Amino acid sequence: MQQDLGKLLYTTEGLKLIDVQFCQYLLDHNEHLWQRLVKVRSLPINPESDIASQLYIDLASHIDNFIASLFDIKPEVYQLRQQAIDFKQLYDFKRHYIQRTIFHKYKGDIPDIKYKVDSYYINIISIISIMMRGITLIK
Repeated sequence: MQQDLGKLLYTTEGLKLIDVQFCQYLLDHNEHLWQRLVKVRSLPINPESDIASQLYIDLASHIDNFIASLFDIKPEVYQLRQQAIDFKQLYDFKRHYIQRTIFHKYKGDIPDIKYKVDSYYINIISIISIMMRGITLIK
């Protein structure tokens, strides 16, 4: 399959075959979601409708996993997911740090605080990022 994948991507028949494989993959991993996909495909629904949009959101992780297995890139995808998790944890730490230090320090005038935080947010994030990496700034 891996060798013929390039050919499959460029033909209608090949894409239909990949679709059949995805449907089987989805059936094996989440039968309820597969049933929703079959139902939505059978209805005359606008692809931009709320029903279709929610289905796309629910299918996203399964499509991601299917593509990773299809192209045999599971380790790389796992590594990228781990980096995203690590980045989110760092971002959450930065956001909570700013909330604790800035908002609690200047809790009097909320609109003024918002302006100050919006004005200096990027600089604060940059400084925290440098501090988190263990690099010290010398003035």
